[in-house]
Amino acid sequence: MKDRTQRHPVKTFILSTLTNGLPLFNKMPEINKEIKMCLGYVLHKTIKEKDKGRKRDLAIEMAAAFTACQAVQQRVIYSMFSRLANIELDFKAQIYKALSQYKHRALDKAVVVAIGTHADPHWRSAVHVALFEVVISIIIF
Repeated sequence: MKDRTQRHPVKTFILSTLTNGLPLFNKMPEINKEIKMCLGYVLHKTIKEKDKGRKRDLAIEMAAAFTACQAVQQRVIYSMFSRLANIELDFKAQIYKALSQYKHRALDKAVVVAIGTHADPHWRSAVHVALFEVVISIIIF
């Protein structure tokens, strides 16, 4: 499987992320540390999976994430980690997750209205990151 440009195998990016984290979070080493740990766990569980069909499905899910933008890659890594580690969310975490997903959908809708449906899909990720940085700066200061 190749990246979105169809020039590089996704395994190159998966291994780079396992080693260095996602470039999107270079200025946030704590997030990258968590991403590397979660990705390592997912790859370990995928390699050790006995059921060949499930192993294939897990590998395809991860590879497909690396054909998209880094924000999608992060979400898939966290999602797969939670599922494979059997982490149950408490009520507060479930509410937070639901609100976060709602925020992303609302933001996506606003971006599509503002820049149209044929705009580069990576604009949405850029807007999400910019919004995150603004919200964090408001909360911290």
